[in-house]
Amino acid sequence: MKERLLTALCHALDGITTEQSATRIIQKIFECLKTHLHARHSMIALKNPATDYLEAVHCKDVFRQSSCEFRRSVGNNLIGRLFYADPLVVVSKDSPAEDYRELFLEKDYALALATRVAHGGRTVGFLASYFDEAFPVDVNVKNFFLAVGGAVAMVLEREDHLKALAELRRFDPVTGLLCNTFFLHKLSEEMGKCQRFDWPLTVILLDMDNFKQILNLHGTERAQDVLVGVAEELKACLRGIDVVGVAGTDEFIAYMPNTPVHDAETVMKRFRKTLAAKDFTDRRIVTSCAIGVTPMHPQEHIDDLVWRVQSALFEARKKGPGMVVTLP
Repeated sequence: MKERLLTALCHALDGITTEQSATRIIQKIFECLKTHLHARHSMIALKNPATDYLEAVHCKDVFRQSSCEFRRSVGNNLIGRLFYADPLVVVSKDSPAEDYRELFLEKDYALALATRVAHGGRTVGFLASYFDEAFPVDVNVKNFFLAVGGAVAMVLEREDHLKALAELRRFDPVTGLLCNTFFLHKLSEEMGKCQRFDWPLTVILLDMDNFKQILNLHGTERAQDVLVGVAEELKACLRGIDVVGVAGTDEFIAYMPNTPVHDAETVMKRFRKTLAAKDFTDRRIVTSCAIGVTPMHPQEHIDDLVWRVQSALFEARKKGPGMVVTLP
């Protein structure tokens, strides 16, 4: 029996290194519990950091309303013991009533097994399976269920790492602004919203006029410090609802929702004046930006909008350092 259960778990975890979705792997684990232990339904409850309550996050054969209504605190009863003392608990109709109720999910059950789920050195929740008929929970079943809990923890930890990596890829490592790909994704979403409600939207593209000279004269570290300083000044000139990203090594791109083009042009002229009064690093380096400004047209595609703001920036570069050009 031991070999059969462990083999079943290995099949459930097949593809864990290539599968991007933790939900799909967890559903395979649930199916393994249903097939080989005859679990009526299973769930994974995880602590919600915002509320500090445990909530049913992943379920198998559970009505949505029941999973949404499951909400428990850790406390000092069964779940507290599961978090801090016992890695696995067995609950039956002969167990104390408060233990039975604490694990109750949807229907009366003859037996339930629950094991803690822990990763990163802390317990984050538990896995529970419910059975219509009681059966002897011997050492093989206990070890199998503990192994399943460990597998779930591994899957969830991997998902956390992938989410963290995805989040890092959204931001430019030097300036902390949105990377260009993610910025364009956000711009596309905002365009759809503004077009639906007939709101104005203005896009701005900026290019530092003397970044290469700064790099050649003062080196990479100071050039990056100037880049960061300009990014901070740009963010300070914009509102909280405006979104800023990078468009190239020394280029910034921004969009201003619900903003007519003449208002955005006024903001950029104010930014140009602010930047002209600033110096950066211990070398007191000064810089300026060529700036292109353009509004979104009704029903236009993002490629057309980006092309037009690039054309506005091109015209600004031709006019000289620190120029602002608007293409309607």
